[in-house]
Amino acid sequence: MMQSIIWSQDCTADDGTEGIELWGECYSIENTTEILLPSSELTGEIPESIGNLINLNSLVLYNNQLIGEIPESIGNLNNLTWLNLYNNQLIGEIPQDIGNLTNLTSLDLGFNQLMGEIPESLGDLTNLNHLWLFNNQLNGEIPVTICNVYQNLEHFFIYNNQLCPPYPYCLTEENVGYQDTTNCSSCDEGYAEILDIPESVNVLDNSNCFYQSDLDVLQEFIDNSQDGNNPPPSYLLPIELGEQVWENRRLKEFKCSTLWPTYLDYELSGDIPESLSSLSELIDLFLNANQITSIPNDIGNLANLNLLELGGNQITSIPGSIGNLNNLEWFYIYNNQLTYLPEQI
Repeated sequence: MMQSIIWSQDCTADDGTEGIELWGECYSIENTTEILLPSSELTGEIPESIGNLINLNSLVLYNNQLIGEIPESIGNLNNLTWLNLYNNQLIGEIPQDIGNLTNLTSLDLGFNQLMGEIPESLGDLTNLNHLWLFNNQLNGEIPVTICNVYQNLEHFFIYNNQLCPPYPYCLTEENVGYQDTTNCSSCDEGYAEILDIPESVNVLDNSNCFYQSDLDVLQEFIDNSQDGNNPPPSYLLPIELGEQVWENRRLKEFKCSTLWPTYLDYELSGDIPESLSSLSELIDLFLNANQITSIPNDIGNLANLNLLELGGNQITSIPGSIGNLNNLEWFYIYNNQLTYLPEQI
């Protein structure tokens, strides 16, 4: 007859110390170092109270019929070296707190129904020698932190999940094995899929694909401004910078100003990125009221540029290539530190 899980309650262990009752047994909170119950016909959920057994170094519950989620309290078991929950019916996400188990040498969560992303904290388990996550429903991208532990692994099985490329630099497709990528990004190579689009971004054709090169330019604006007095937060994503208009997966308008039209509470500073010239579909560019110091020489390559607003910065010169902007109708450069204008204007 299968044993149903008995939720923990106060009890006295055989050694006379305070205990908790699990699966019909009383385990000493102070002195229990291992629970070895493989293939024991256990059912029900793993209780949160298992996290009270802080001296536990082995928890082996494989080949049972345990259900529910892995309890968050598992992260309290700092002395655990062996955790094996293989071949149960566990669901939900792998707890982020599993990264607290820095003494783990073996972790087996294979053959369950776990879902969600692999937690980045898994990369903190630098003593790990064996990692089995295969045959679950894990999705998203594999965190690059996995590379912190991969080089020490003797066994690594992660196949038969729903993990999406690109994979971390330390893994090949052979290492990752078969993955169901049906729900992965539908964007072509060179384009990034962004599902959580900020309100400050207007996508005229409702696409979720964005040209990665255009996003990289926006990232350079963020990076170049970090030495300024009031930079955009370094954690800001490129798609979150200022206000943007996209169409056909390309950046059409970019507005980033402490005054009209965006009234942001941070400033761009330093050089406008040289890569600005790669924004070949850009039509309107508002960068007024910042602390920008220079304009790239290749700005004349922005053949579709119609409006350029650079007023209220610290720009000292204008490159002659600006005369190549044949579609430019509006150019504002007031309140800067110019000493001359190029002949091409």
